[in-house]
Amino acid sequence: MVADATGAISAFAASLRAAAGEPSQPASASALTQHGHMWQFTGSATAHLDGLMGPIADSVCQYTWIMVLFAAEHIRTAEDRDTDPHAISVTPEGTSIIGSLVASELVAAAAAAVVDCPCAGGFNHITLSRAACDAARAMIMLALTQKDLALHGGPEGRRLACGLLRATRHVAVRRLQVALLDQLAAHAGMGAELRGREEEAQEQADGWAGSSGGWWFAREEAQREQLLGPKDGEEEPVAGSPTAGWLEDRHCNTVSATLWAWRTAEEVQLTGEAGVPAAPPPVLRARLAARAAEALCRLCRGQGLKGAYAPAPQWELAMAPVGILYSFVKTL
Repeated sequence: MVADATGAISAFAASLRAAAGEPSQPASASALTQHGHMWQFTGSATAHLDGLMGPIADSVCQYTWIMVLFAAEHIRTAEDRDTDPHAISVTPEGTSIIGSLVASELVAAAAAAVVDCPCAGGFNHITLSRAACDAARAMIMLALTQKDLALHGGPEGRRLACGLLRATRHVAVRRLQVALLDQLAAHAGMGAELRGREEEAQEQADGWAGSSGGWWFAREEAQREQLLGPKDGEEEPVAGSPTAGWLEDRHCNTVSATLWAWRTAEEVQLTGEAGVPAAPPPVLRARLAARAAEALCRLCRGQGLKGAYAPAPQWELAMAPVGILYSFVKTL
């Protein structure tokens, strides 16, 4: 079962490269490590695929979310808990799955599938909305797993946690995190990018994320002043339909996959071991947190895009775990 799962991770990531027009290579984790950008669809050879990229991104992110959950299922309570009552251990199968997730860069491929998906009409709006939600959930679970392994998994746990940190600090993941925060601001009627005095911060955010110009999806929602993603399970845009609850839940996921995940990574102090920054620079993170807090306040006051949090807020963020709200306080 586990051998099938780890093989599937590598094979699936290899299929992404094939869809992108890359030369065929053996579907092994070691072969995949050299491909930091497995989801670059450029040139006329892939132009005809534009309309399919939304559904493909949806499938990629669902698959990634399932594999991350599968990895977490192989973390057990340790038998020896004399020194740490919360000690955990990872089964050999779990170690193999985590290793394949890191080596194949599947999480980065899922993130890039979302932010690099071309604009190809309403169908991509629908599927990208779901894909972004699953990608955010995967990042949240990775942050939880990373924290547990680092704090309670002993030396081997810290080694695995460092690998997960490197996976979640991939440039494609950083781009998606900034894109999700841009979309939150767009939903609040603040525009998809920082403006005026905050233009410097936007440049910093783009530089940290390795991108420029922001995410077309968030820009389009801001320009049209309309929510373009669907409610879970629906196949039509949400214009005119209630959004309270499910949209709040997605915004909670955005905050958790960005501000909370960054704070969690810093708390476990893995940066030196992993060799990558755990979060954006403090000043940039504070600006992004301030904008996210303002966006959530505007949405709860009914000042967001038409239909956002309609007919009335259900205060999902207020019921979120304390750690998520704490990430706001510590950042600001």
